[in-house]
Amino acid sequence: MPLRFLPIFFLWLITASPVWAALEIGKPVWGFGGTVVKGVFNPVSIEIHNAGSKAFDGEVALTGDAVPVVQAVFLAPGSTRVVQFFPLIQDGYGKWKLEWKEERENGVELGDFKMGAPAVLILADLSGPAMRGVKMRVFPEELFPPTVSATSGLAAVVLDHAPRWDAVRRGAFLDWVQAGGIVHLVRGASDELPQFTEELAVLNTTAERTSTGAGLVVRHAA
Repeated sequence: MPLRFLPIFFLWLITASPVWAALEIGKPVWGFGGTVVKGVFNPVSIEIHNAGSKAFDGEVALTGDAVPVVQAVFLAPGSTRVVQFFPLIQDGYGKWKLEWKEERENGVELGDFKMGAPAVLILADLSGPAMRGVKMRVFPEELFPPTVSATSGLAAVVLDHAPRWDAVRRGAFLDWVQAGGIVHLVRGASDELPQFTEELAVLNTTAERTSTGAGLVVRHAA
């Protein structure tokens, strides 16, 4: 190729680059902190970053040993968002991938996950003060599923504050509690037990142990 055409050729490569090539896929969070439960719907949270100069506006699909789960995703150039899927996982086998239009044939493999029992964990605001000496599993509150059907893999949570959720997640959390979830309330940075508002106000109690539906709220003095 004549040298005088090289600048034009490289400009064509840049402008002809497909949008999908700009997507960067982070490490997935399987279930509630890395463990999934067999035979139920489990959340899978994946951070997607658009490193390109064009917006991505299309469908992204999670494929594996179940029916593909599809979501519409919009990502402006340079933006990042967490996309959640809620597949029914029947076993620990199969190649789970994230696919989209231009990457439908091969996809991006998401790696393995662990199977286990329903989780017991601290539901944490990771933007708040760091917790030191924590020996329990920690799960970001913003990743709590917006639907109760994806909470079967969660047995109990520890809370030292009222999560900053929208109405959808507040409703899903309350449904999970009343379906049999256990909430342990402990003192937070203010040395006070958390107080809830709106839909979650039913969790406010002065008793040490209070039933709500099939679930339980336990207040800890320490």
